[in-house]
Formats: sequence, C-alpha cells, structure tokens
Amino acid sequence: MVGPVALVGIAAAVDGIRGGEPRLEPRADGAGTAVSAESVSGTLAYLDGRCRLHRIVLPSGAEPNAPRSVDCGLTLDPAGRLARHGETRQPRGALLARCTDGHVTVRAPGGAAILRRRGCAPAWKPDGGLTYVADGSLRLSSGLRAGRLLLSGRDVSRAVGQASATIGPTRLREVAWLDDQRFAALLGTSRPPGPEALDLVLVFEGRRAVRGAGFLAPRLSGLTASPRGGHVVVRTGRGPREALTFLDRDGNPSSLSFVNAHAIAWSPDERWAVVATRRSVLLFRATGPHLRLRRFAIVATDIAWMR
Repeated sequence: MVGPVALVGIAAAVDGIRGGEPRLEPRADGAGTAVSAESVSGTLAYLDGRCRLHRIVLPSGAEPNAPRSVDCGLTLDPAGRLARHGETRQPRGALLARCTDGHVTVRAPGGAAILRRRGCAPAWKPDGGLTYVADGSLRLSSGLRAGRLLLSGRDVSRAVGQASATIGPTRLREVAWLDDQRFAALLGTSRPPGPEALDLVLVFEGRRAVRGAGFLAPRLSGLTASPRGGHVVVRTGRGPREALTFLDRDGNPSSLSFVNAHAIAWSPDERWAVVATRRSVLLFRATGPHLRLRRFAIVATDIAWMR
C-alpha cells in the first residue's frame, strides 16, 4: 500500500534553486572532513550541438583527444555508446530496442529486426529481460505473442486509488527498472485540476505499489533509474520550465532538483552524478551531503559516465 501522493508542482519541485541552477555549497561528510575530488574517477562522454562526440577526464575536465564528428540525431547510452534517438540497449548485452509506429522492435547492432511486438516504451530489466507497455499494461517479452503480463490496468487503478482518490483515471506510459522486481512507473492522468494535465510516478514491487509518497506534477517524462537502483529521476515541464527531479527508490521526492536540466549520468557506484543544463555541466555528490564539486563551462545535448 502507498501513502498519500505528494502533490508537488513545478515551483515546489525546484524549491531553493536560484538563477537556473541549484545552489550547492560544499559540506563536510559524516566524519567532519571535506569531500575530496580524489574520490571521483572516470570519463564523461558528451555530444555537443554541432554533432561532435567529446570525452573529458573527471574530475579535471581535461580533454585528451579532439572531438569526433558523428551523425546528427544520435544519443548516448549509459555506457557512452552511440545509439539512435529513442533506442535503448540491453544491460551487459548487445540487443537494441526501439518503439516505431506503435511497435517495439528488437535488433542486433547493424542487423535486421529479430523481434517485433505491438506496444511501446521498451525498458530493459537488469537481468536483460525486455518489458514494454501495451494497452495500458506492462508486459515481458516472451514466446507468447502478447508477452507475459506483469502489471495490468486494474493493478494501476488500484494503486492510484490507494494513493489518492482525487487524481482520476490514469494510464501507464513508461517504466524504469530499479532491480529485477521493483520498477518506477510513470502514469498519465486525464483529470487535471488546472490548465495542464498531471502525471504521477509510483514505484511497484511486482503488481503492488510500495509504501511511498509518489510524485505528482504536470508534464512528466524521461523516467530513469540510477545504475544500482537507488534513485529515480524524472523530467518535469518543457523548455524554460524543464527540470530534473530526484526521487528515492520508494518514490519519495528528495530536495534535489535541477532547473533547465535535460540529461543526467551517474558514476557506477552512484556516489556521484553529472547533469547537463542549458549553460553548463555540473558534477556533484549524489549521496549524503550534496556537493557541487565542479562546474564545466560546456553545453551538452547528451551525456554518459564511462568507467
């Protein structure tokens, strides 16, 4: 059972943020010492507005090699590999899934389609299983033509009713898997209290919502999970009102949100994260005291944290 839904609008979601970026001051960790940049390592891959692929060393920001021109319209997967827009790659695998014309298509890199299912919003489980949304339900790709049912529209309605009786009818739009049993679900509602329809994020364990507040706000999209499933991030708004809001693995909103931000990348251990805003890229500590370690004066359309 879930608790009351947090009726969080855009203004509340970005509380404490000024000037288009969060004001994150350095703090001491639990031992009373300042967080050191030496604990950050890896390479940040990013695409710029001129369709060039860059790689910079973290935390210094040094770029050892010249950027490489790539086809426009490509994105980066979490491992920093190029992919077509809307295409998602199997964890620790080679298969790629994409929704086109109301169907989910799975293919091998450079190869023909090997699977096609009616539905959309493909999402890979950590174990490599593929799920997708069809007719408002969540299904697991299997030998069955319709796929195995994981979450029905009735399950969604029951969870929403337990969270709040005033939201109105909802429909499952997309999911992000936190582990092989737990997933965050983005639900679209059709009874707005104002000029914009509201959307809702709830976290499910199997076919039941976990106990958590949930997150309700207009125009939600881009639901993603951190590598180890400790965090959920969702995009709110569009254009100048766009923001990234952080939730815990139970769906409770945290105090951390970034306005004018459109992309996020995580370190493999989830201790650090990078967000891309309209003016810069910010590196910060994602666990414990939030610390903006460094601001890079680069404009990125997409980012990925490479080992």
